[in-house]
Amino acid sequence: MRDDVSCSSTSSLPDLEPLEVPLAELKTVLPEPHVFRLGNDSQPPEYDPASIWDEPVQQESHWEEEVRQETRRLMAQVCSETFCEEELGYPKWPEEMKDPTYFRAELQEIRNDPRKNPNHGRSLEDQEFWNEAARQPWAKVLLRKEQFWTERRNVWLKQYGAVIRGNRGRSQVVDQLEDGATGPWSGRSFFSSWKWWGQ
Repeated sequence: MRDDVSCSSTSSLPDLEPLEVPLAELKTVLPEPHVFRLGNDSQPPEYDPASIWDEPVQQESHWEEEVRQETRRLMAQVCSETFCEEELGYPKWPEEMKDPTYFRAELQEIRNDPRKNPNHGRSLEDQEFWNEAARQPWAKVLLRKEQFWTERRNVWLKQYGAVIRGNRGRSQVVDQLEDGATGPWSGRSFFSSWKWWGQ
């Protein structure tokens, strides 16, 4: 056995640093939103121990917040169920389906009773699964509402297309009028050239 001190691995390692960090230094090292505080009895009332593992909250700019709120507003339903049904003509929910306990009981039966739900044991890839799901009474109402919305959207798109075509035509007329106002008139008055252009 050799007693060679020069071969020792401990002599080549740097000195170990202490593991304990003073609390004052710890506050400057960790991010502010979720700080893991050691030995601090004064926790805020909303303190959640699991929050130490959360990602730090990113501060969003005023512009990003406005965009997020506007996106949420645009993606939300534009009208209440009663307004859509009464004013816009959407298909109405049957009265028994407006009761919250109806869906609670319906979902309980679907979960437990194979006679009520023929989809027990079927794969989601099976077409018959979706056919049976569409045969449920509440699914029929949803499909009718979606079909009504699709028809309304198609009308909106046609109207939008008409507006775009009209705007393009107006911009072409303006361009031609501006070109005619600065170009040579070749002996014609404005009204005769306008009448000629309109034919």
